[in-house]
Amino acid sequence: MGAAEHLSEYISEAEYLAAERRGQERHEYLRGEVSAMAGGSYTHGYIIDNLVMHLNRRLAGRGCRASSANTRLHIPVFPLYAYPDVMVVCGKPQFLDNVFDTILNPTLLIEVLSPSTRRYDLSEKAARYRAIPSLQHYLAVDSTEPGVTLHTRTERPGEWLLTDLTDAHGVIRLAALDIDLPMAEVYEGIDFGPMGLRVS
Repeated sequence: MGAAEHLSEYISEAEYLAAERRGQERHEYLRGEVSAMAGGSYTHGYIIDNLVMHLNRRLAGRGCRASSANTRLHIPVFPLYAYPDVMVVCGKPQFLDNVFDTILNPTLLIEVLSPSTRRYDLSEKAARYRAIPSLQHYLAVDSTEPGVTLHTRTERPGEWLLTDLTDAHGVIRLAALDIDLPMAEVYEGIDFGPMGLRVS
């Protein structure tokens, strides 16, 4: 997502959810503080569309499904409510309540980095996402040049393996999903050539 505009008023989780379910705009919630989510660039949205399309093509018949940023995520330990750019849930989705609009058990989360959110998405947000018991991978995707950072949970409690990939012809290995995602598919239709970034 784009940069978040912080709203100073403290509200409870119940107040946040009630307002979020009534409104048209999306907001992130962290420990009582609410931030309005700004829109991303055309390229940012294009990459999200690529990810959802190619992930679902590879996940067909595996009991997993990728969705884009319209689905809310809840991490109770903080508490945090957020809208990851892409979320993959495997098996039966677990919801916060019977409204069925807030997921608790993602297997893969993806954020497409914007210049304004890059630092947060690679640091604080990554750490909060890794606190989700079901999460196996967190993927941060650059939107200004080919490059991803993949966080993969290991068998050791609390340990994550970080892999940086900048080869435009490389392949992202998502071991927990048993799929490979080519970088060429992530950036399909986007030109990072000498004329600058553009969508073809």
